Amino acid sequence: MLSTPEADIGVIGLTHHNLASMSSWTVAPDRKMPGKDKEKAFSVTKAAEELRRAGASVVVCVCHDGVDWHFAENRYVADPERFSARCADWCESVDLIVAGHTLGRFFGEIRGTPVVQPWPLGSELAIVDVDVSSAGVHCRATSQLVPPGPQWRGFGSDVIRGASDDVLGYLEEPLLAKSHGPAPLASFLAKAVLEVCDADASFAYTTCAQPTIDGIFAYLGQGEVTFLQLLHIVPYSDLGIVTAEISEAEHALLQQLVRPRPQDRTMAWGGALSGGIEHPITLRWQRLQGVQQTRSVSCWDVVSTGPATPRI
Repeated sequence: MLSTPEADIGVIGLTHHNLASMSSWTVAPDRKMPGKDKEKAFSVTKAAEELRRAGASVVVCVCHDGVDWHFAENRYVADPERFSARCADWCESVDLIVAGHTLGRFFGEIRGTPVVQPWPLGSELAIVDVDVSSAGVHCRATSQLVPPGPQWRGFGSDVIRGASDDVLGYLEEPLLAKSHGPAPLASFLAKAVLEVCDADASFAYTTCAQPTIDGIFAYLGQGEVTFLQLLHIVPYSDLGIVTAEISEAEHALLQQLVRPRPQDRTMAWGGALSGGIEHPITLRWQRLQGVQQTRSVSCWDVVSTGPATPRI
């Protein structure tokens, strides 16, 4: 419950509907995601009723889920059908739904209940004016893009500044990854990994580093490339190269990563083979100490395969 001078606001938080699928992302072994056998039923309607009985004039549901979307003819198209169906049973019991997770954008309604899902990564703010009267609750939603500003100076700013000052190399021309489109940036990352490890093949990914307003979700511009930029385009990483031996069948399975997939709207995988065609752009890595000895480097997670018996 959030108390304001005008009214008390009840907030209901919903996590993702498929936590079991996210178990591989758990970073704390002692806080594993619950599996299907541990999922619990939860009634948003009952929770909203309890909040209103406790004095809430407005009830907001914040969801770790959002609308699907795609690009068609270079135009962003939101598809709220799946998300609407998931909220249909309880949407009328709350006054506002705040969505996210899918890295898209949507401002609309589900059965009369307003939904706000601004562009991700802090690039846009959803602003909701709420009018509470005897006639009920009325919400009016607007949005505001967040202009670029100075570098963060709060907690952790020294880490950000250090990564920003850590220049790894120079890029002769820009590289990008486009939603459901070409992703030369991902291919380049895979080739860069292959250059610093003794392997037959490598795989590397890049994911959403910016709002996909124009269809581009990851980008490196011409010029110096810093460690901070790599953290932007490969955020879900322990910053190391993973190496293992695999069979030919497993290698064929991994090749599916670089083929078209539904996830390609905000994630792209690139692959490279030893002895393959060189990318026309070279990135001169200036600090990869100990790579040949340790087979690990503070850059990104990848999968790579090695000589006689392929290694990944």
